[in-house]
Amino acid sequence: MEYQELTLDGFDAESSNKTSMKNTGKTVAIFLKDDYFVRGAGLPGRFKAEKVEFHWGQSNGSDGSEHSINGRRFPVEVSLS
Repeated sequence: MEYQELTLDGFDAESSNKTSMKNTGKTVAIFLKDDYFVRGAGLPGRFKAEKVEFHWGQSNGSDGSEHSINGRRFPVEVSLS
């Protein structure tokens, strides 16, 4: 149950000109205005994705992830919300 498959619906379609992006230097946020959905991985249903965020560290080897898996952090993390 810990690492179930996540399914992304609609992410193979080109986004419209309503999609926007913001770069803070260590985070990029992509604000999704079209119909993109996430399901699976133990979620209780299908959810509309509103934002994709990437976080990274100061260099390739640094821990840029805000969260960890089994205590291990990674250079980059992606979050869907």
